[in-house]
Amino acid sequence: MIGRSPMYKDQEVTRLLEQSISAALVHGNWQQSLEWLEQLQNLVPLDNRIIVLQARALCNLREFTKAKLKLSELPSNKFVSSSYYHCLGEISVSTGNYIEGIDYFSDAIKSNFGSFIDQSICQNYTGRAAALSMVASTKSAQTDLKMVELLSPLRTARKLYLAGRPAHARQCLEKLPDWLQSKTYVAMTIARCHLAEHNYQKAFALTRKMQIAAKSCNSALYYRALASFFNKHLIDCISDLSDLIDSNCGILAVESLAQGGGFKVCDDIDARFLRARASMALGKIAESLPDLDYVLLRRPTWQAYVERSRAAYQLTLFDTALGDAQAAHDMNPSHFGSQNQLRECLLKIDANGV
Repeated sequence: MIGRSPMYKDQEVTRLLEQSISAALVHGNWQQSLEWLEQLQNLVPLDNRIIVLQARALCNLREFTKAKLKLSELPSNKFVSSSYYHCLGEISVSTGNYIEGIDYFSDAIKSNFGSFIDQSICQNYTGRAAALSMVASTKSAQTDLKMVELLSPLRTARKLYLAGRPAHARQCLEKLPDWLQSKTYVAMTIARCHLAEHNYQKAFALTRKMQIAAKSCNSALYYRALASFFNKHLIDCISDLSDLIDSNCGILAVESLAQGGGFKVCDDIDARFLRARASMALGKIAESLPDLDYVLLRRPTWQAYVERSRAAYQLTLFDTALGDAQAAHDMNPSHFGSQNQLRECLLKIDANGV
């Protein structure tokens, strides 16, 4: 895990990860993606996410032997994800183990929750269809290919979402049949679009209906927690985030930075920051501090400094609050939030005669 690495290298790790995903998702340049990932692994050699992404890049480059060797680097409690199972399916089919490949692609389909990290669930159905055709299960293969056709709007929606056009992505998905829209991997994607459009009530209504599988729920749990947070269901929000953080989660999502260009990778650092905000909103100030410390140690942002300053302020730790407020202001001096927090701290310390 990047967020759990003891030697987090400031913003360099995040930058390399985002570049590698951009190379793969936007440009289809898996070789460039692999090169970025190799640099990244030098910084955090034990990160399970990087290993799986490297294997995925190698599979796309048809380097199946290397991909299998890469996956063998994972610990015994393997990193469970759609991408992980997809790699195993590709490797199995490449060596003629079609039945095994079918099982792995089936696991990949079950694990897919529309995270936009994979090349979508369509690739998993395509892979399984190819394996099924090799064992003369023609009817089942045709069924899978029909699903690929039905799910083709997911591919279009994914491109629109990553281009910063969530409303267009949602409209694309809402053309799917009702029975497909009710599937978790589609419904969660629609909910993400609603969140990006600030339609928080609609996102919450959708996420409340979801049945989320325990072992493959990272993306779904995160976005359900976001919907809960914005609808002030804070206990539910914290519960989902705690399950997520305890599960040794990897990449949760990729978000478009429409104004600045590029992507933002969401991971357990984002989950902990959201849990801290929910704890503070519930008045559990002391409980928010370990999460804020974790975030600021690994990915310091002005928003996190502001939140920890507010927490310290409420705990009457005014010197600490002032230090964090000053750090937030130094990072983003033009934002009202950082300006206001620094002003509040200075006034308080002035009033105390410090």
